[in-house]
Amino acid sequence: GESPIAQAGVVVRLREGVLIDLDRSVHGSPYEYDRSVPLIVMGPGVTPGASDAPARTVDVAPTLARLAGLAAPPDLDGHPLF
Repeated sequence: GESPIAQAGVVVRLREGVLIDLDRSVHGSPYEYDRSVPLIVMGPGVTPGASDAPARTVDVAPTLARLAGLAAPPDLDGHPLF
């Protein structure tokens, strides 16, 4: 980051739900409610349903490749979600 606090590598947490950051943008927080984001996929080839299984960002590319009928590179991180 660009702030003196970020340049020093210091993070101050006063209480859960509060994050002090002097940078112009923040990409999430260390709290669970901010790290868990629903993923919704719909369209041809997607079977209706729901799952509580965790999905990682590296799983999105192999999932989209499978839906498009493309082979994902074997060394690609992640796996198709369905």
